[in-house]
Order: sequence, then C-alpha cells, then structure tokens
Amino acid sequence: MKTLNVKKTTGQELNEKWGVASFKEGDIYFIRCKKNGTVNWDKAAVYTPVELVGRDKVRIILDLKQAMHQLSIIVAEEMADNV
Repeated sequence: MKTLNVKKTTGQELNEKWGVASFKEGDIYFIRCKKNGTVNWDKAAVYTPVELVGRDKVRIILDLKQAMHQLSIIVAEEMADNV
C-alpha cells in the first residue's frame, strides 16, 4: 500500500486557490501532496481530519514555518503549566 502524503491547509486557502466558497473558512483540511510538500492544485484530493483517522500509511508534511509555529505553541503551554 502506498503512503498518502498530505499537507495541512485551511478552508480559506482552499476557497482562495480554487475560487469557490465550498469550504468552511475556519476548518482544517488536509490536501494530497508529493513527499516534498508540493501540491498539484489542479487535481489534488482534500481530506478532513476524520477521513484520515485510522487510515494506514498517512504522512503529514509540515513546512518549516508551520512546524516552528506549532512548536512555539507547545513550548508556551508547557511554560504556562510550570508557573
């Protein structure tokens, strides 16, 4: 079975890229991508988090900016818990 590579995105980004208003602006989605994180916006499939739960071989590709932002949130929460 092949690995499904996906990248986290938002409804707002999907609506902007595709020129539609089909996705909820604040919701999180995952879009299929290559293993280097490149998205083919012409034909990429979109998944909700629920659709990925329990699915075998899913790799979530994070770009460095996203990863650093998520790490800073985790560190801030940890520091707040220790005060």
